[in-house]
Amino acid sequence: MQNQKSELGKFGEDFSVQYLENHNYKILDRNYRLKFGELDIVAQKGKTVVFCEVKTRIKNDFASPEDNVNFKKQKKLIRLAELYLIKNKYPQNQEWQIDIISIDVDRQSKKSEIRHLEQAIFY
Repeated sequence: MQNQKSELGKFGEDFSVQYLENHNYKILDRNYRLKFGELDIVAQKGKTVVFCEVKTRIKNDFASPEDNVNFKKQKKLIRLAELYLIKNKYPQNQEWQIDIISIDVDRQSKKSEIRHLEQAIFY
């Protein structure tokens, strides 16, 4: 079961990277690990550093993948983004945002639907 989940997660992140690159984002890091968490994708568009949380699920009618980014997860992502900027010596006035990329995978049609929610988390 865990292997299937990690394969689905890897597919979602790869799909997201392709989507972002096709929309003029430069990928800076993937799976950037810190003591208490991980940033799925760190990208840049223009002067803005964009931290992307990727949520991939098998399509169902009950919930969207982005519904899993609760308040606790949002606070954690904000802290991870702040630490990333500090560790990588960005200036204090660096423009940044946190986006959510949500992917629904339909097993029957073998198609995936992607939603990019820009500036999804406010800090």
